[in-house]
Amino acid sequence: DVILMDIHMPVMDGYEATHKIRSLANPEKASICIIALTASVSNLERRIKEVGMDDYIYKPFNSKELFSKLKKIHAN
Repeated sequence: DVILMDIHMPVMDGYEATHKIRSLANPEKASICIIALTASVSNLERRIKEVGMDDYIYKPFNSKELFSKLKKIHAN
């Protein structure tokens, strides 16, 4: 399973949503793979690691890039 998490969302941003997911009591749900989706580059790598996201993809992205990230994460 994987979550493609947009960083900029209206009510709760992707960082806060990821933090809430990582804080869940159920370890299986809390450890789900999360890939950040963003068009912004400022402080991205530092920030996604702080909240526990597994990787990121810049928008717009194509299916080849997405599959490459999923393959990399699955290998780990």
